[in-house]
Amino acid sequence: MNFEIIAAGIGGQGVLFLTRILCEVALKKKEHVIASEVHGMSQRGGSVTSHVKIGNFRGPLIKPGNADLLLALDWKEGLRNLHMLKRGGRAVFNAPFKFKIPATEIYSIDATESARRLGDIQLANLVILGYALSLNVLPFRSDEVRDVVHMLLPISKKELGLKALEAGFEGVIITPERRISYKTLKEILKGGVT
Repeated sequence: MNFEIIAAGIGGQGVLFLTRILCEVALKKKEHVIASEVHGMSQRGGSVTSHVKIGNFRGPLIKPGNADLLLALDWKEGLRNLHMLKRGGRAVFNAPFKFKIPATEIYSIDATESARRLGDIQLANLVILGYALSLNVLPFRSDEVRDVVHMLLPISKKELGLKALEAGFEGVIITPERRISYKTLKEILKGGVT
């Protein structure tokens, strides 16, 4: 299996924990895995991006236009990283609305709202992961991911973390559609639209 994943978000959203989960699941499946992280001002809410390559790869970074999947814990970071997707690649966004961008398959769930309803917004990364599993866009089974999440979470967060994973899998938050023009997309990427 060869599969390339970009995880993108901002500092404090759990991009690195999400990356660790993906890597551990791949290792448990006896797959070769390489991961690399790019940190901006992550401690101050800056960009954090990780590259996960599962399979027969040599270098750690994913080239633009090669990623099979983009997991965006922040929708703006997701838009900034859309160029990393290959033709036919898919994206899963944490967003309170759905995106309609030509020639791009983007799935959205309001993971932050789901996590807030559970009592801990830091669990939005697990909601996104659960939602991606429900869409069958990951090369893993849900039980494989659940076992790794259970293994990695501290005892105090195990029960709630598994509930967050399940909430994402059930896709409990429905999001309205938002169409984005190329002009608006360019403004977002420059940081001009919130």
